[in-house]
Amino acid sequence: MVEKAEKRDTRYDLWDLELAGFRLWVETIGTKNFIIRYRIEGGGRSAPRWIMTVARYGEREKEGQSPARGGGAPAGDVWGKRREKTVKELLDFYEEHRCFIQRGIHKCRPMKPMTKR
Repeated sequence: MVEKAEKRDTRYDLWDLELAGFRLWVETIGTKNFIIRYRIEGGGRSAPRWIMTVARYGEREKEGQSPARGGGAPAGDVWGKRREKTVKELLDFYEEHRCFIQRGIHKCRPMKPMTKR
């Protein structure tokens, strides 16, 4: 069924009938992503609803890919990793590494003092 899913003018879903919240998301350009929609904090309609991309079609199979089944929050783990550095730590990192410009025609040149500030 996944292989036969064709691209359309609008994005659409193909829901799994066995694993609740698991679906294939078919984009307008033809890419296919496995998505999990789940609720944390005990579930129920009042619990926040989360959506997480598990894999792109062809990279992994869906077998055993339900990290929310045990009541966890897999997307929350990703967000937690993003929050590990504080802004101060990030500024210290840039200062320590000489604050180089990241893109454009001046890439790899040191930043001007005003830009650093």
